[in-house]
Amino acid sequence: MKVSNSRKYWSNSLELLTPNRLDIMFKYLYLKFRNISPSFSKELYSQHIKHMTNGVYKEKDNSKTSLEEFYESFHNTFDSLRSKEFDPNISSVPISKDLSISNGAHRVASSIYLSQKVYCSIENVKKSKYGYSFFKERGMPEYLLDFAVLNYINLNPNTYLALIWP
Repeated sequence: MKVSNSRKYWSNSLELLTPNRLDIMFKYLYLKFRNISPSFSKELYSQHIKHMTNGVYKEKDNSKTSLEEFYESFHNTFDSLRSKEFDPNISSVPISKDLSISNGAHRVASSIYLSQKVYCSIENVKKSKYGYSFFKERGMPEYLLDFAVLNYINLNPNTYLALIWP
């Protein structure tokens, strides 16, 4: 990803999909499968929110305090991006200096699903750690983790595999 000298820039949303933000994949997969397999997509989304919030279904800033509010907010975000695309006058996705998102996973997942660009702002924030290990340590069912990782590999063009044989 090329970043200009500016602290704000447009990015291909798929470039923001990184191993330390596997939560984006869960959100993307919810969108991808919600009409194909509604019960599975709801299970995938609710399990990942459950494990991200340690079972309390609450955002740190209390902007969402129940699973239903997570769904409602996500649907509103998705519908807004689908109808108007990403508007830098409304928001930007905060990015750490290592170019990893620190917030805005629902916007990024929606933008990936819609093949849209995202407006980013580089900020002095810590790198988020919502990768495979985070979810595994919090007890996320392994079949859901494996499903997310396999889809991550298929979706992200910057994923490589190296096999070292003795």
